Amino acid sequence: MAPADARTPSDSSNSDARAALRALVEDSDFRRLRKLLDRFNIFEAIGVVRQELRHSDLLAFFLDPKGSHGLGDAFVKRLLQEGLGLAGGAARTITPSDLADWSLGSASVLREWHNVDILVVDQPHRLTVVIENKIDSDEHSNQLKHYRDRVTDEYPGFHAVYFYLTPDGRRSSHPSYIPVSHELVCTVLERLVQERSSEVHPDVQTLMRHYTQMLRRHIVDEPEVADLCRQIYRDHRRALDLIFEQRPDRQSGIREILKLLIEERPDLRLNYSSKAESQFIPHAWDVAALEVPPTDHLSKRILLFYFWYPGDGLRLGLYLQRGPPERRQRLFAMGSERLPFNPTSKPLGSRSVAIYQRTYLTQSLLEEASTSTLEEEIRKQWDTFVNGDLVAITAAVADELRECQELHSS
Repeated sequence: MAPADARTPSDSSNSDARAALRALVEDSDFRRLRKLLDRFNIFEAIGVVRQELRHSDLLAFFLDPKGSHGLGDAFVKRLLQEGLGLAGGAARTITPSDLADWSLGSASVLREWHNVDILVVDQPHRLTVVIENKIDSDEHSNQLKHYRDRVTDEYPGFHAVYFYLTPDGRRSSHPSYIPVSHELVCTVLERLVQERSSEVHPDVQTLMRHYTQMLRRHIVDEPEVADLCRQIYRDHRRALDLIFEQRPDRQSGIREILKLLIEERPDLRLNYSSKAESQFIPHAWDVAALEVPPTDHLSKRILLFYFWYPGDGLRLGLYLQRGPPERRQRLFAMGSERLPFNPTSKPLGSRSVAIYQRTYLTQSLLEEASTSTLEEEIRKQWDTFVNGDLVAITAAVADELRECQELHSS
C-alpha cells in the first residue's frame, strides 16, 4: 500500500490542472475580459448572435428609409457610399458622389426575394442593391450569378450594386460583388448614433448600440477584446485547453433531452446513447423473436429505433437490422404494407434498412434556433410520435409477432 503522502501521476496531473484553472480565474486580464463581456446585450439574451436570418432582418429594418427607426435614408445612403468606395477601380454605373445628391426616401427593401437575402429597389433613380449576407455559411450552387441574373432580368437598365457581406470582407466567386465586412456596418451605425442622437429615439439608439456591440463581440474583431483574448491564451493555455475539452455543445444538450424523453416513458427502454445517436425499443419488443446474438458493432435487436444526425438535421428512424432472413423478410413486408411505415426504396439485403423515418429538426433550425426553441420543437415532435406513429408501429409489430407464433405452433 502506498504511503499516505504519496501522490500518483493522476493526482499530480489533477493538482496541476486545478492550479492552472485557479491562476486563470485570479488573472487581472481575465477579470477585465469578463467585465467587458458581462455587459447585457439583448441579442445575446434572445440567442440570435449567429443567426443569418435575424441579422438580415435587422439590416433590412435599418436600410428601409420608411422604417420606424427615424434614420430615414441615412443608413442606406451611407452604407452604399462607403461600400462603393471599396470597389476600387472596378467599373460602376454609380459612384458615391452620385448618391450624395439623391434622396432614397421612396426605396423599397425586400427580404428573401427569390432567395436574395436583401434587395433594395429605388424606382425614381432606377437603382437596385443586392446584399448577400453571410455569417458562418459560404456561397453555394452558383447562387451569386443566379441572383445577379434574376435582378437583371426583373430590373433591366437599372443601376445595379452587389454587396457580398461577410465578417472578414472576403471576396466572392463573382466579380460583380463588392466584398464588404460587418465592420463597415458597425462603423456606419456607430457614426449615425453619434451624429443623430437628437433625431433618433433613445430606444432605437439602444438597439443600434446593442447590435454593433454584439457584432464586435462575436462577428468581427473588437481590438480590445481580441488583444485580451490573445494575451490570456498565451498566459493560460493549459487552463483554457482544459475548459475547451469540457465545453458543452448543442448535440450533447439534444442527447440529454432525448435520453430524458425516452427514460420518462415506462413502455420504452433506452438501448444506447451518445452525441451521435440514441437508440431505444419498446419493452414489448424485448422478446426472443426479435433478438439475435449481438456482435461488437451491432445491437442484438432486429428492430431498433435510432435518433441520429445525418448532416441535415435530427431524424428518428426504425431500422430493420440483421437477423434470420425469413423473419426479416416478413418484417420488411409488414413495413411495405402498413401505415405509418415508410421504408426506403432499397431492396432488402443483408444490411440494416430503415422502414420508418421522421424528421425532428431541420438543418436550419439546428443552426439558428436557441436551445429552448430546439427543446420545445423536439418535445412537440415526440408527443406527436408517441401518441400516433409509435402506437400504430407497436400494434403492427404485435400483430406480426402473433402471426409468427401461430405459424410456429401449427
